[in-house]
Amino acid sequence: MTLDGTTTCPTCRTTLRIKRKPTNYLLIAYMCLRAILGSVLPGGYNVGIHFELSVMIALFVIQFLLMEYEVVTLGTLQECSKI
Repeated sequence: MTLDGTTTCPTCRTTLRIKRKPTNYLLIAYMCLRAILGSVLPGGYNVGIHFELSVMIALFVIQFLLMEYEVVTLGTLQECSKI
């Protein structure tokens, strides 16, 4: 994986890019919402480190599982699995 979101299939050399979808930003949206709640609520937003960590890990896993790729350039072999 490179910094621009592309990767190469090791078997067929097809270049793939991560599709831009709203689900790619679940963790960022949660952190922004948490920051807004922390500044708006009078006592702050503190539910404990264990709850925060479990929510962030769950959102990361969901975000990773919902990630999809699109083909940028086709490789040389046509034996690559369904993309």
